[in-house]
Amino acid sequence: MKGQNTIEFSVRRAAMLLVLIVTGAGLLGGCVSRDDVHIQVNYIDNTDATAIENLTVFAGGNKSWWPTLAPGKSVSVVLPPNGDADITMTYTLAGAKRNWRGPVLAQGASYAISITIEGEGDITERHCTMPCTLR
Repeated sequence: MKGQNTIEFSVRRAAMLLVLIVTGAGLLGGCVSRDDVHIQVNYIDNTDATAIENLTVFAGGNKSWWPTLAPGKSVSVVLPPNGDADITMTYTLAGAKRNWRGPVLAQGASYAISITIEGEGDITERHCTMPCTLR
C-alpha cells in the first residue's frame, strides 16, 4: 500500500511539473513578437578612421542608440516594429550627419538585417525573412 501511495504522489508531482512547464512556455511564447527585426550594424574601416557617433536605428516607432561605434566593431539589437516595417538609421561620421532608409519589408514577418558602413559612409545592406542567417 505504501508503494502505491508513492507512485500516486510521483504521478501527481510529474503532472504538476508538466502543467508548470506548459504554462511557462505559453507565457514566454506570448512575449515573442512575430515581426521582430534583428538588426546588426557593422562599421568596416581601418583602425585610424573616425568613430561613428550618435548611431540610431529605428524599426517603426522603436529605436536603439549607441553614442559611438569604433572602426571594426558591430552592434546588434532586436526591435519590434509594432506593425510599421520602416527601417531607418541616422548617424554622424566625420562631423557630417547622415540618414539611411532600409528596404521595404512586409508587415507581420520577422527579419534579419545586416547593415555595413564602409569608409566614407557607403552602406550595403542584406536582409532575409526569419528564420535565416546572414553569414
